Amino acid sequence: MKISSSFAVARPRGAVWALFQDVPRVASCIPGTQITESLGDGRFKGRVEVKLGPIAAAFDGDAEHTTDAATFTGTITGNGRDRGAGSRAKFTTVYRLSETATGTDVAVESDISLAGAVAQFGRTGLLEEVTSRLLQQFAANLETQMVAEVDTGADVAPAPAMTQMNLGGILWASVLAWLRSLFGKVWGRTG
Repeated sequence: MKISSSFAVARPRGAVWALFQDVPRVASCIPGTQITESLGDGRFKGRVEVKLGPIAAAFDGDAEHTTDAATFTGTITGNGRDRGAGSRAKFTTVYRLSETATGTDVAVESDISLAGAVAQFGRTGLLEEVTSRLLQQFAANLETQMVAEVDTGADVAPAPAMTQMNLGGILWASVLAWLRSLFGKVWGRTG
């Protein structure tokens, strides 16, 4: 499944690029995500914990981050497994930073493959909406991280990440947005 999204950060591209090179700091801006070990050469071990109502999953896996400073692009490839539910996830994410008059636009393209119980979320249009909302949270956390860094003049860790990414509220908001979109299409055809 391919998902594309973008968000803006009100900081210069060079500053955003520098932060993106610190993978543990960037990962801490994604709810429920933590780097558990740095293996060197852009390789990491990590954990993503997700909760959706009574369903909880904890994916342990590996990721690799490669960059091209000349084009301000980076690629993150990874895979993870939730041993409890037998679910698996594999992904490739490419990000591009573009300078704008007000800061930096970050374009994100992901190719995600899900297997096991978690794969049911990939079968609907909701995964794209949930991913979009997660990117909004990530962008807000990233902005907070960068503002704190500018204000203090030092690297500042963001507030401790949630131990799990609680998708319940995100999914509810996503369902409402999806329904609005669906009904908007229906009403647009009949009106």
